[in-house]
Amino acid sequence: MKYIYFILIFFLVQILNGQSVSLTVVDFESGEPLSLANIVVKRNSNIVKGRATDFSGQVLINLFQSGTYDIETSFIGYKTQIHKGIEVFECDTTKLLVKLHEENQELEDVIVEWYCPIIDPDKTGYCITSSSSTSHACFGVSNSKRFYYTTLKKEFNPIFGSIDLSSMSSGQIVYLTEYEKSIGFFKNESYSKLEENAFLDSRFNPVSTFSIDVDRASYTNVRRFIDNEEKPPKDAVRIEEMINYFDYDYPKPKQDLFEVYTELSQSPWNKSNQLLHIGLVSKTVELDQTLPSNFVFLIDVSGSMKDDNKLPLVKETLKMITNKMRKEDQVSIVVYAGEAGCTLKSTSGENKTEILNAVTKLEAEGSTAGGKGIELAYKIALEQFIEGGNNRIILATDGDFNVGISSNLSLEKLIEEKRKLNIYITVLGYGMGNYKDDKLELLANKGNGNYAYIDHIDEAKDFLVNGFYSALYTVAKDVKLQLEFNPKYVKSYRLIGYENRMLANTDFIDDMKDAGEIGGGQSVTALYEIIPVKVVPKTILKYQKIRVSRDLCNLKIRYKEPDKVKSIELIKSIPKKLIPLDQTSDRFRFSAAVAMFGHILRESKFQNGATCKDVIALAKASKIDDDNGYKGEFIRLVRTYKNSIQTVSDNSK
Repeated sequence: MKYIYFILIFFLVQILNGQSVSLTVVDFESGEPLSLANIVVKRNSNIVKGRATDFSGQVLINLFQSGTYDIETSFIGYKTQIHKGIEVFECDTTKLLVKLHEENQELEDVIVEWYCPIIDPDKTGYCITSSSSTSHACFGVSNSKRFYYTTLKKEFNPIFGSIDLSSMSSGQIVYLTEYEKSIGFFKNESYSKLEENAFLDSRFNPVSTFSIDVDRASYTNVRRFIDNEEKPPKDAVRIEEMINYFDYDYPKPKQDLFEVYTELSQSPWNKSNQLLHIGLVSKTVELDQTLPSNFVFLIDVSGSMKDDNKLPLVKETLKMITNKMRKEDQVSIVVYAGEAGCTLKSTSGENKTEILNAVTKLEAEGSTAGGKGIELAYKIALEQFIEGGNNRIILATDGDFNVGISSNLSLEKLIEEKRKLNIYITVLGYGMGNYKDDKLELLANKGNGNYAYIDHIDEAKDFLVNGFYSALYTVAKDVKLQLEFNPKYVKSYRLIGYENRMLANTDFIDDMKDAGEIGGGQSVTALYEIIPVKVVPKTILKYQKIRVSRDLCNLKIRYKEPDKVKSIELIKSIPKKLIPLDQTSDRFRFSAAVAMFGHILRESKFQNGATCKDVIALAKASKIDDDNGYKGEFIRLVRTYKNSIQTVSDNSK
């Protein structure tokens, strides 16, 4: 019997460990490590991962499957280096030392002219190949064009890309404009329209009310666009989700359910304004102290889920969740394509082999009856309902519902009705091209849930393994924040982000009004930009009185315990204590840097001339604790956007 356990343990270790590439990037001449070098891993010309090296010039990149990869390494001031055909073996780490040459070190070049006689005999371009490389950097005849290599199905930028000329023949190059590209591959993706919050005069609108949002899908989706050298659609950029992707290491509550952290300083993008940082963190509860869970895996197995970054990645995600389950937990699996069905009846978390076998057998085909799948998942969750336990549906899909209930309004009505059952939902989005962000965000917002976009296995591991309790166990529901600003100090204010989470002021005390949920040990961050009163008014108005208080504002928090219907209210006064920007905490500076980048991506009227260079400088000044590498990755993304996307976009205008 013990041998069976050894085999099972070995099997689980294999699943968790996977395969990876370990890179060390150094200067060719000095051997000094290059921190925050940009690493892009490709497979079959598709970007698989994007990462940045740490301060020792190293990075470990976990990969979804073994095989052959191309690895591109770039750093400002150095020549980009591409290693092709790097073998990565299952459950093993491939090590690679990369030595980058500075830009001013010239290599021997050969110029080869090529023609596109079928498309246009008069158009020519030039390819420059180095004698030390087997690849060729191709420069097109027009800065506003990109080219598509039809035989290899390989797209490349004429300035930054590379292609092997040995397999090229006449007529295999066609032109693809930036506009055609922008409405091509991503044209079937959909996002809810967002209108930025405006400044409100505190004399006439002193109160601001909103629902918390701990979703993080927008950041990973934006990362996917930038890693593919695409400009994210403005409505894909939800600034509060970008901010809340990161851990700000707030002081944890000792006795109360929540602890509040606040900080006030100068706005980094508008020196005449101020920025108020508010952090709310919930109490951490150890997993062995949690109530039993009733999970229903609701899996989209329609034909649109066949791609490697969809159903295969979903299966690996579910395996990781399964390995975290205990014997007192139970799981069912519901799938939907043209119809919906149950492929695994309620099974104890102790029986991992049976659950993993059911997950492994999932295959994609057919249309997408998402509404039927949701109906069946809630039905089974209700049948297996654990009174006082954690009852949750975990939906994995690209959101492309095309059979039955599919409109946003119909889905909203369906999910609002289901949330009354006290069953929570976690929405996991996958894939690209036909991705329906608007539907998945709606399901999470209206269904007492949370929402994450899973673009690779590392993201699944971080969200669902490292953050298992915070992602899948709710400790407070319908959490609302309300701030009353003191017009003595605040002329006007605006909430940054949360556009689709705004509430009427009367909704704050309405226990029937839905709001956001928060998990154990989870935090939520909100930023307000404030236009301060320059001179404290001396005249006392007849109908509006300036508060005598020295507080900047008054903060109220309202929430319900998961199984309760009556709210609990907390009140905290926020003092007017202005800290110089260079003396603020790292959490203040980094959250401000993320918000600033969000403004740039949205081309916000409030960005006030902020640049990517400003974002990088502020983020670097705050980056001191980055064990998971995500803050370093953020800097890499900003730099990639600045050099490969924003510059090209500006030149084409």
